Parts: sequence; C-alpha cells; structure tokens
Amino acid sequence: MKELCTMVVICLAAWLLFFGEALACVVKHLAVAKIKGMLSFERDWDDHIAIWPTFLAALVLIFLATALYVAVF
Repeated sequence: MKELCTMVVICLAAWLLFFGEALACVVKHLAVAKIKGMLSFERDWDDHIAIWPTFLAALVLIFLATALYVAVF
C-alpha cells in the first residue's frame, strides 16, 4: 500500500509539473502579447526553449512511476 501511495504521489507531481509548466508558458505568452499590444500566436517559440528540460523531466517521472506501478502490481 505504501508503494502505491508513493507511485501515485510521484505521478501526480509529474503531471502537475508538466501541466503547470505548459500553463506558465501560455500565460507568459499572453502577458507579453498584451504588453506589446498584439495578441498573435504566430511568434517564434525559440524563447521558450528553456522549458523543454522541465517537460522532459516530468515525462520521465511519469514513465518511471508508471513502470514502477506495473512492475509492482
């Protein structure tokens, strides 16, 4: 039971990290667009390259927690 709780917490933390980072990216884009007076999604996304390590870390955590769950149960 303790292992199950641990895996669920890891999965939830990874998903929150993943979606939180995506939400932060969208909010930042909208804030910058509003400040600049243009609301266009046709901009270069290279300035968001720094979020990829966080996305990858969250995905790795999700897959590890899922694999651990499958291995135990």
